[in-house]
Amino acid sequence: MYLLNGKKININAPMTLSVLVPVSMPDGNGGEEIIEQPDDVQFPAGHFADAAARAAAGITEVPDPVRPDERFNQITENDDGSLNVTPMNLAAIKAQYKDQIDQACGGKRAVAVSQGDYISEEYRRAYEDAIAYKDAGYTGTVPSSVKAWKDVSGMTNKAAADDIIATRDGYMALLDAIRTIRLNGKAAVDAAPTPDAILAAVATVNTSLSALP
Repeated sequence: MYLLNGKKININAPMTLSVLVPVSMPDGNGGEEIIEQPDDVQFPAGHFADAAARAAAGITEVPDPVRPDERFNQITENDDGSLNVTPMNLAAIKAQYKDQIDQACGGKRAVAVSQGDYISEEYRRAYEDAIAYKDAGYTGTVPSSVKAWKDVSGMTNKAAADDIIATRDGYMALLDAIRTIRLNGKAAVDAAPTPDAILAAVATVNTSLSALP
């Protein structure tokens, strides 16, 4: 970064600087003399990209300060480009990332399982009908929910009932897996001693969710 008079500046922006310029003045003896007086001079954008121009204006280059991770620190910048850094409370960071885990698991759940109370109820009834039909040895009156799937899918009554059951069991197994990932992930965040450990716990959750069907 670049400093002028102890303040950080943008050398690529237009700038107005007070500089000494030669001015012709009466010398008191009927003649003239050249003296330097301060005057505001406008410099176009990019003028101070030139090292010689910077040197002439007294602009110096210094290393940028190391900027901590803004996810875990409150940062303000001083006029000279230095930073005021206040670490965030670890408990607040954990709460934030546990919410992220809940949201990530909720998103995976929403993709895997149809949403809505009525849809869920429909699936539940179809599952219960299929179980009852199976328990009856696939005999007797075919439940309407099973018949509807049999007619649409082209399966036999037995295959339709078995498919409804297998689909429901698959949903439940997936929900259980998501729940396990979610709870384990939040527990790992709670136990994390540092922000980096929190990020590692969240990364494990995301990797585990990506591995699910």
